[in-house]
Amino acid sequence: MRTSEAKRLCEILYRDYDMSKHMQVGGDHYRKQEIQPWEIMKAWYTREEFEAYMIGNIIKYVSRYRMKNGVQDLQKAKHYLDEMITTYHEDK
Repeated sequence: MRTSEAKRLCEILYRDYDMSKHMQVGGDHYRKQEIQPWEIMKAWYTREEFEAYMIGNIIKYVSRYRMKNGVQDLQKAKHYLDEMITTYHEDK
């Protein structure tokens, strides 16, 4: 992949993934709160602890999608991955 293509792809991904703070898959119970629980964890945990939490949730939703909520669980896993990508860009 050429550098210009990679840069364009990164810009598109970052734009789309930044939306993870403004959406919720499977209800609105977290959006009703003043602050998302993962924002608290992000502030209180080390970067490694926060990443481990996010990765754990991604694994949970991907591993159960066939047995529980189907595509909705895959969307939840993507939501956590989107936030990880946003966090990665914020740290750079």
